[in-house]
Amino acid sequence: MNTWLDEAESKSRPTKDNSIHGEKIRKRKEAITQNYEANKDTYDSFINELRALVDRVNNLPIEHRREFGKLKMNAKNSKLENQLYYITSSRSVKKRVVINLSTIFNKAHFKNIRAGYFTISRHPGMADVELKENLLLKVRLKTNGKNEHAMKMKKKDWGRKNELFRMNMEAMNNNLAMEIIDWVSFRKEMEEVSFFSEKRN
Repeated sequence: MNTWLDEAESKSRPTKDNSIHGEKIRKRKEAITQNYEANKDTYDSFINELRALVDRVNNLPIEHRREFGKLKMNAKNSKLENQLYYITSSRSVKKRVVINLSTIFNKAHFKNIRAGYFTISRHPGMADVELKENLLLKVRLKTNGKNEHAMKMKKKDWGRKNELFRMNMEAMNNNLAMEIIDWVSFRKEMEEVSFFSEKRN
């Protein structure tokens, strides 16, 4: 009779599907590595420009960045070793929302988050840029411990945006870096970033 240990070992053994998936990952990782090696200077220059701009913004007097505080930019490890970097910011906003028919509008507090992700693509000469934006409802607790909003407000998409762009790395220059900074600093909307409109055309 099979025990749980026998079943666990059986499920852990490599299968044909796992081997095929592993080979696909290996080939993709190899293509990404070759792409990075061929375009390292261009990609690294763009990332370094972004870092420099982030530092400049964060060193501004607080009155120029009171809305969002500070920008954050970091590298992140990836199984594909695709040189993943991300930049994030957030601000607090108030928004009128529909609760129910008896209470048509109510002003709620949200955390508005923006994040940009940059990686080397497996396609030669290309990089992937992903822009995300979300509104998270801030929950306040009453003295009785009950949620002020959660009992009334259903889960809803409060303005989530998620766009993926495949870009020629030659186009990732200082001007583009400044556009990204404008966006995460809440100086422009996602739709106003140049490559967003190019994607729509």
